[in-house]
Amino acid sequence: MEGIPPVEQGQERTQLAAVAERPCVLVVEDDQQILDVIQQILQIEGLEVVGTGRADMVLGLARQAHPRLVICDIMLSGDSGIEVAIRLRDSGFGEVPMLALSASELMLSFAQQSGIFDACMTKPFDFDDLMGTVQRLLEHGRTVAR
Repeated sequence: MEGIPPVEQGQERTQLAAVAERPCVLVVEDDQQILDVIQQILQIEGLEVVGTGRADMVLGLARQAHPRLVICDIMLSGDSGIEVAIRLRDSGFGEVPMLALSASELMLSFAQQSGIFDACMTKPFDFDDLMGTVQRLLEHGRTVAR
């Protein structure tokens, strides 16, 4: 780039490399406001985020983004979050930790009993609790016996 000192060019390359190294989180949430909030929280914390509210798009997005974590609402329109998680696990994402979200305690109980998810959280959630769980899952990976 003409007119930019070499030091700034080097810094620019470092920033681009840092973006490429950020862990990617796939968020599946059909409530657009909740999806937006989760994406903003994760991006502020320095994570790369891909989000969708459409269960039929999840597998394609996962194949493109190679997420290190999936956050999935249990009660999606169409397929359930449990069905989405099973499809991901059966399609090469068996080692990716998954966090279930739901406003329904009953649905979270089903999610926990399924053994598919590594953690579950009730909506509405506390931002600090969400980030603590996200960090734990990113650092330690799958916690459920496989």
